[in-house]
Amino acid sequence: MTTSRLEVDLRSVDHNVAVIRRVIGQSRTPTGRPVGLCAVLKQDGYGLGAARLAKRLAAGDGLGARTSGGPGGAGGGVEMFAVYTPDEARQLIEANITAPILVLMPMRDITRVDPLYRAAVAGRLAVTIHDIDQLAQLADLSTRLGVRLNAHVFVDTGLGRGGMLPEQGAEAVKRIVTSGGAPSTRSGAAGRISLAGVMTHFASPCSDAAFTGEQARTFREFLLGVKDLLPTGAAAPQIHAANTCATFRSDKYHGTMVRVGQSLYGYGLDGVSDVDCGSMQFGMLGAGGAGTPGQPDVLQPAVRWVSSVVHVKEIPEGHPVGYGSTWRAPRRPGGAATRIALIPVGYADGYPRSIGSGGEGGWVGFTGKRWETKGETAGPSAQVADIVGSIHAAAQFHAPVVGRVSMDQITVDVTDVPANVCGVGMEVEVAGRVSGARNFLPAVAASAGTITHELLCRVSPRVERVYKYPAAATSLRAEPPPPSPPGKVTVHTTGADDRRTVPAAG
Repeated sequence: MTTSRLEVDLRSVDHNVAVIRRVIGQSRTPTGRPVGLCAVLKQDGYGLGAARLAKRLAAGDGLGARTSGGPGGAGGGVEMFAVYTPDEARQLIEANITAPILVLMPMRDITRVDPLYRAAVAGRLAVTIHDIDQLAQLADLSTRLGVRLNAHVFVDTGLGRGGMLPEQGAEAVKRIVTSGGAPSTRSGAAGRISLAGVMTHFASPCSDAAFTGEQARTFREFLLGVKDLLPTGAAAPQIHAANTCATFRSDKYHGTMVRVGQSLYGYGLDGVSDVDCGSMQFGMLGAGGAGTPGQPDVLQPAVRWVSSVVHVKEIPEGHPVGYGSTWRAPRRPGGAATRIALIPVGYADGYPRSIGSGGEGGWVGFTGKRWETKGETAGPSAQVADIVGSIHAAAQFHAPVVGRVSMDQITVDVTDVPANVCGVGMEVEVAGRVSGARNFLPAVAASAGTITHELLCRVSPRVERVYKYPAAATSLRAEPPPPSPPGKVTVHTTGADDRRTVPAAG
């Protein structure tokens, strides 16, 4: 039996895609077509399950569906997916994802038996060009395999990580356009590389507007310098630079496509206050809930991490808790004991060990609902219906993590939480969805000195991923029945009674 799980609300993902669509919908490409949307699913979709999320995003079967056509075709989902490693691309291909997939890592080889080869033949694989040597290798490869490779030239405008400086980037564009990527001095057949995109990546779009603007100017100057080389019309390459922060900060960064990751799940705008996308106002969902009139452009956090109380005990004043005895029970009025609750989540699950070492930092939430175990869902009951109906209700009580985080467990001071709320078998929100709450997922990450997406990527594969799909479009509270046995995930496709089970990611 699983001791904790990550719950992903697919309706919130739909909503967030719709918000992003409205942001980029105010921009137009030079051809007058809508700006495209590339969903970044690195590291198994930020730890949430890339294959399942890609199916949802590719189908566009919710609020995020494209309705007006565009680069990806009428009625479809996102125009492209981006992953970092070739293996991440293979996983999407083997999951029957047919949308184009951009591999961001500098890859240099493919074999005929590789799923990537099949995708390349179908025109659904794109490679990122980081240097001239890699381009030459891929040109040789394309000729040898007899397959055309779509390439995105990566220009380093100030991140200093991957990609080429503008001068080398211009040479790469020239080689691709004039000789399919092969060196102009080489005798023999030209390469079979097509220029599908030109891209850059911002270093600090959330925190440094000035430097982001400087990078954008460098990129525009680069594009002007190679303008006469770039194909036009239907063959025009995608121009893309904006991640989540840049997408929401200003439409001048949109290019012909944006690349977003964490905003798909409702995160990534914590540090952005100077938004300049027309008259639209953006932010993150607060305690008021979803679907608030007049607030259609608020991202909805889609993820919560839940577990249960497995043990409660009372300890006297001065009694230590955890390895190293870094926290001791304080003196309480009338000599009252301190109540400690044990939660079966630890650093082996990805909960940061840096939380709670000195009695400060992390908090968990209590919803007052019982933990959904497999046994409780064997048959219908009023109790189960209540659990199912309010699974996303905000935690009413919060309590601090005390003592050091252990491999498989954390200890929580629940002295100030009503006993009937935090008893054995009660649900615990290790990380919640309500912005401003002490256990809000970004707040948990901040208390560990890290960022939201690193915390999500840390969560162990042994933590079950469950995909929720409320029947009501505007509600975060209506929930389907509980998930399937460990090692599987329950996918709710149309409502509370329509679900299917697929292998868990990871």
